[in-house]
Amino acid sequence: MGLKRFIRTHVLEPVFGADNAAHVVDFAVSEVQHAVAILKTTELGAQVAQIVKDVTAKTNTDGSPMTGAQKFEHALADVLPLAVAFLTTKGAIGVAVDEVEDVARELLQSTFNDVKSSTAGSLAGQILALFGIKL
Repeated sequence: MGLKRFIRTHVLEPVFGADNAAHVVDFAVSEVQHAVAILKTTELGAQVAQIVKDVTAKTNTDGSPMTGAQKFEHALADVLPLAVAFLTTKGAIGVAVDEVEDVARELLQSTFNDVKSSTAGSLAGQILALFGIKL
């Protein structure tokens, strides 16, 4: 069973009814989110996770701690060329950095949430529980 069908059948239909669930799923799970989920299972996903781990220890040149936004942008600068190279080797010939940036940002944010956020996982678990899903 695919992710959209699982969400529609087990989460949305009980809450919104069968007639409305398909429309909600189309909005709730985008192609970008599917692509990010798949990319997280690849060697690119592993590289991004390592970049996230490495960037959390970084400081500014004056020794002060980086903000979350600074860490994100620093990591994005490392992730973008990796994402372009990865997609090119998979057959997306001629993919440019600006074409990859939005997906790379979502991949990076999702990975930050998985690897370093102390609250995202806990909150996500609570949200899933609201809909009767236990992972």
